[in-house]
Amino acid sequence: MGGMRNDSARVRRLKQQLPYPYDQDLSKVLHGLRRRNPITRRSKQANDPVTAAYLAAAVRLIQRHLGPGATRTPTDPDDPDSIERPLLSFLSQRAVAAEVSHNPPPFHRVGRVSTMRERWRHQSDFIADVLRFGLYSWHYPAAHQDEMADAVSTRSSSVPARPPPRW
Repeated sequence: MGGMRNDSARVRRLKQQLPYPYDQDLSKVLHGLRRRNPITRRSKQANDPVTAAYLAAAVRLIQRHLGPGATRTPTDPDDPDSIERPLLSFLSQRAVAAEVSHNPPPFHRVGRVSTMRERWRHQSDFIADVLRFGLYSWHYPAAHQDEMADAVSTRSSSVPARPPPRW
């Protein structure tokens, strides 16, 4: 029993070292994870730093393929408006697992397809969780821009720069 408590404390410490919003309680956001408590309908894996590593890798892939500066490949050389539309094929399990190795510290940097499959039964569950995370209100700064500006202007040295984790 003592070993489980030590593992839980270690996971919490690692989770707290992650940047915002990865350090937040994601159990209400990530619904596609395999292991869920039947009573609370939440997953401990949602707050595992390894889960955060896969989310961070997927977010980077989305930014690279769909964000500003993304390479647009023409599908018809005669039509300048025709571009390849990858939909979300770039979020394959192999691509995400490989991208985990490029995570910055303190994120986990060993990605495996088997680890993803242990967490998400289907690729569609993973993609749904990535999209939920990306649309997660704390992660979307525009909705809270006024609050953040007020917080910065009234912040004193004793007030933390971000809210404490809710887990």
